[in-house]
Amino acid sequence: MKERLSAEQFEIRPIEPTNLDDVISIAASLGLSPWSRKDLEDEIGRDDSRCLLACRNEFVEGFIVTRIVPGPTVDRPEAEIYNLGVREESQGIGIGSRLLRHTFETLADAGVSAVWLEVRASNIRAIDLYLSAGFAEADRRPAFYTSPVEDAVVMSLSFES
Repeated sequence: MKERLSAEQFEIRPIEPTNLDDVISIAASLGLSPWSRKDLEDEIGRDDSRCLLACRNEFVEGFIVTRIVPGPTVDRPEAEIYNLGVREESQGIGIGSRLLRHTFETLADAGVSAVWLEVRASNIRAIDLYLSAGFAEADRRPAFYTSPVEDAVVMSLSFES
């Protein structure tokens, strides 16, 4: 009988260079916008990036790549989620939600006022995840994605109280 896993059984920790092959593999299997190994290496080395993974027994099941960006005021930066992916066979147990919660904690500690992201309009599962985390649709970008061409749903979440 296969063990029933829960998101709480996964360790959330920063992405390290030794994890990049797993991150690239997960992103490719999900059809996410591709990042080169060099781009990911550069991203995880940035002071303004928050790049986390979910793993169990050193097996990477999911990841999130986020960057803090300038906000509308100098003292309140915002953040953009560039990529979030969970292995297909591990979806639906809360790993994506845990990655988001941990990311929100690190962003709040950095004084971030809001988080933004784009998601394919057809990716209903991801949109539902973001809505359940408190995001709202803010805009649409026609033909934003290629292979296939598709609109992006722009979503935002404010940390303002």
